[in-house]
Amino acid sequence: VATATYTAARDWLNKLVGERGFEEEGPITSSLLSWTESMGPRLQEAFPNTSIDWAQWPAVTWPDAECGCRAVEKRGAVKRQTEEEYAVRWPLRVTQGRPKFNHAKVEARDGFVVAIPSMKNPPVLSFLAVSDVMTSFKQAAARWPSTTADSPSQALQQEMAQSFVQNVLRATRGPLAPGIVHEPYKYLGYVACCVQGWETALPHIMSIVRETGAWGSQPLLLPGAPLQTAAGLSQLLTVAAAAPPHHAFLQPHAQLGQPGAGVASWDSPMFEFEWLSAA
Repeated sequence: VATATYTAARDWLNKLVGERGFEEEGPITSSLLSWTESMGPRLQEAFPNTSIDWAQWPAVTWPDAECGCRAVEKRGAVKRQTEEEYAVRWPLRVTQGRPKFNHAKVEARDGFVVAIPSMKNPPVLSFLAVSDVMTSFKQAAARWPSTTADSPSQALQQEMAQSFVQNVLRATRGPLAPGIVHEPYKYLGYVACCVQGWETALPHIMSIVRETGAWGSQPLLLPGAPLQTAAGLSQLLTVAAAAPPHHAFLQPHAQLGQPGAGVASWDSPMFEFEWLSAA
């Protein structure tokens, strides 16, 4: 296999997770940690009358069971460019590093800060949380009553959508729904359960990253390629830690006795996300 193939594979990984992968000090994980930490007190302020013991957050049961039941939203077919040897699939509602929100004629594209690293060209997987949060809003809104154009009920729904954009997607501090009665619309309940999910997942991810990082440099084998030494195994395994492998794409040599660090598909209650290799 030509050197260009390995270069393309390395570039593909960099686009997905950057140089640090899901390491705790890396931009993806540190941004997720910062976001989840900031959301706890903001949610407590938004729900002053809930029965939650906020001292135990996030290890609590959200009082509205509906908000904790997330649905997998199927994405449409994505046309693959024939010249792409390693194609990158962005999370749902994100196109080339630009998240897009659209509901009830309220549209927004820029200025989103939900766990997105403050850097040029953030990695693809750093947009997972903002994708998840937007999807949680859409799931809540799917239960809202139908409205007619220019009706008072539509105006209220637009007010909820505008507040969501300004105070959830574009703000890291301050009230999540200032001056509006958001409880009947439940979207912040879905956001709260979304935050709980990430807070639960992060320690698990970081534990796996620490364990695999202890392996150090290991030989890797690309399909049909001679054995190579990959100093970037830790980076690759952080991808595997986030997406349990279905089939091997880059895999440790068989003598290591380690499972293949594969990339295939990510299906969760929050989103459906597929990565394509050079099939």
